[in-house]
Amino acid sequence: MNNEDFAKEIRKLTLELIFQSKSSHIGGAFSMVELIAVLYNSVANIDSKSPLSPGRDRIFLSKGHACSSLYAALALKGFFPREELLRQYAKNGSIFTSHASHHVAGVELSTGSLGHALSFAVGSALAARVKKQNWKSYVILSDGELNEGSNW
Repeated sequence: MNNEDFAKEIRKLTLELIFQSKSSHIGGAFSMVELIAVLYNSVANIDSKSPLSPGRDRIFLSKGHACSSLYAALALKGFFPREELLRQYAKNGSIFTSHASHHVAGVELSTGSLGHALSFAVGSALAARVKKQNWKSYVILSDGELNEGSNW
């Protein structure tokens, strides 16, 4: 599937998740769909069959409240069944919380409080350098968090 078609599928599943769960943050989720589509479809070295592979690239979602599109992309890439995500997203006791959760395959870091993922991504990149590994670290930030906390 090309990146444009993948982005369309992510948007459809994201919309379905948000509508079904009566949750919000559709703007933040939709604003990063193209970034996620390209990262997970063409750029990042990741494998749904081995999500914790030591040589994998790391993708950090700092704006954890927009996780519905990240979860959609991961489901579409086979990290977990789409049906499981649809059935459990934003439900009490589910790993598919309405903020990014590291309990979900393919999610590196639980996020929700803004401003934390950039520091983790930098640390991950430095760890790769120290270990003489070639994985890459990517971080998706929101505009609001660039004006506060550790990012500032």
